[in-house]
Amino acid sequence: MPKARHGASRAPRLTWSGCGKGGQMARIRSIKPEILEDEKTANLSDFEWRLFVSMFVMADDYGNLRGDPGYVCGVATWSRGSRESVAKSLESLARVSLITIYRVRGQRYIAINGWSKHQRVDKPGKPHCPGPSEADAFEFQEVANDSRNPRETFAEYSRDIRETLSPDLRSPISDHDQDQYVENKFSTPAQLAKSENQTVALQLLELLSERSGVAYRGGKEHVRLITARLSDGYTVDDLRLVIGYCADEKGWQGDPKMQCYLRPETLFGKATIARYADPARSWAAKSGIALAPLDEVVPRSSLPQAKKTAPSAKQTAMAQSQEGVQ
Repeated sequence: MPKARHGASRAPRLTWSGCGKGGQMARIRSIKPEILEDEKTANLSDFEWRLFVSMFVMADDYGNLRGDPGYVCGVATWSRGSRESVAKSLESLARVSLITIYRVRGQRYIAINGWSKHQRVDKPGKPHCPGPSEADAFEFQEVANDSRNPRETFAEYSRDIRETLSPDLRSPISDHDQDQYVENKFSTPAQLAKSENQTVALQLLELLSERSGVAYRGGKEHVRLITARLSDGYTVDDLRLVIGYCADEKGWQGDPKMQCYLRPETLFGKATIARYADPARSWAAKSGIALAPLDEVVPRSSLPQAKKTAPSAKQTAMAQSQEGVQ
């Protein structure tokens, strides 16, 4: 293995060039030497290890990939394995919390846990798959039972949270729109409200980064996840308390088995936030916690500069007419 300066081991890098229609850009992923010291990976079978490492280069820049066993078998093993053996191995990886298996509109996907902590993607591309925040159901997912204490137990759940009366027949990869932060005098009230929620989402991600030790860079998926919960009726303080409750030293932060769940997908997911919001409020009341204004805790001036959009001709005309009336 090549050595870095001062004799430190350099993390190996994996490259995979897709062979789909039109090909794909080669993607480079890192494997840290510590992976050999982890008890979870040490107990994997050779076949499970091959699948786990192969998924690093199969995943998109957000750590997500298609989870159908036939697809994983074909790409990772060149069809030398069987669909059944792959399905069983994926279940084993999920049960030790190395991956999360979930469904979106009937299709199966995989998220590699701890992706943002171990993989640095400087210029992430457009997501190839919907993330766990859009999940309708989870499979073999181990989560905390937070009705009493976030460290007490793990419980398996697979819950359908679909709330619409008619099926969504859109393609699972059609919903990845390009969010832009609009905040100027040409914005409508709805746009201004959206922009404010996005700014708050960036502040909450900064707060979570500080408490968890993982740098969340305000990706579109995470911003959309938080703004969706605000639209559901949760307050900013509700989300702050969930962060504080789960990231407490006596909670997940102090439990190595739970630290990997200190992530936006778990804390703010539509199917999971209800598990934490009420216990977090009770925890704050019993602890006598009083929250300072969010702008004091995470100043807006410290956030990445928001993207601006130029006003359209219609917006300009409307603004000028309004100024003429005034």
